[in-house]
Amino acid sequence: MGRSSTGKSPRRPPWARCFDSEQFWVFTTLIESELRLRACRLDMEHGVVRVAGPDRAHDLGLQNVAQICASLPRTEWSETIHDHFESIFTIDRESEELARRAENFDDVRHLLRIRIFDRQVPQGPPNDPKKPVLVGFPLADDLLAAFVFDLPSAMRSVAHDERRSWDIGDDDLRDIAVQNLALDPPPQQAVVPTPDGIAVRVLSGSSLYTASHVLTLPELVGEHPYGAVVALPNRHAVLVHLVESLSVLPAVNAMLGATRGLYRDGPGSISMDLYWVHNHKWTRLPFVVQDRTVVFAPPPSFVALLERLGERPS
Repeated sequence: MGRSSTGKSPRRPPWARCFDSEQFWVFTTLIESELRLRACRLDMEHGVVRVAGPDRAHDLGLQNVAQICASLPRTEWSETIHDHFESIFTIDRESEELARRAENFDDVRHLLRIRIFDRQVPQGPPNDPKKPVLVGFPLADDLLAAFVFDLPSAMRSVAHDERRSWDIGDDDLRDIAVQNLALDPPPQQAVVPTPDGIAVRVLSGSSLYTASHVLTLPELVGEHPYGAVVALPNRHAVLVHLVESLSVLPAVNAMLGATRGLYRDGPGSISMDLYWVHNHKWTRLPFVVQDRTVVFAPPPSFVALLERLGERPS
């Protein structure tokens, strides 16, 4: 995909909103150049590259590498894109080795991790029968906690055939994957005050599994009476506010703004929404944009919580 006959840059699809039109043209040109010598098929409209492996074809999203490039000087884009795809093909070789022993759960249990994804983002072109389906469990109506293998170079999702070969229950599998997060360097944690002075806890780190550590936080897995408001903007960040009073409202306002920026910048964008986590249940707290103003639109269950908090003595 290059410039059209009119000299205009190609139209940016939704996954590439981190670029302006000129940047998108440069990015697509570099992607096409990198893939020219590889056994890949490019679907720029849906932001995926189809890689033909020895046993199957699989789709790779372009949004993450796009977000990384958008944060770097343009002189570094070519090397970044090359390294990205070189890593992918290294992962393919590691995956082939893994596939030969994945049916024996004891051989691979130490590799098991969890990655959180947006269930609404397509993993490949629509109506594609070969579209990969992640193995995992739902958190909220739009979030999926997927089982993955942590390989030396990167990660690879668990296949359905591999999962079916393991004689282990879903709850035990989840516990093992969550416990294995402790084998990795823990994310950095800080308490950051909002402009109104309300405390928000922030987890950050370079690991692919930073956001997954939300599943280990005591205030979320415990029985706090009012739960917590959580944001998972991308794979490298988690925001948490423990609900104790109506101060949750200014906290929500600040978290919405921060979450939208972190989601836009990525990499590994997950969700722009906030979530109320209470008694192990995740409830999405959506928002709408009206006349360029962000309007919080919580569900009735969260409104009822605010009413109870308003009735408490200050």
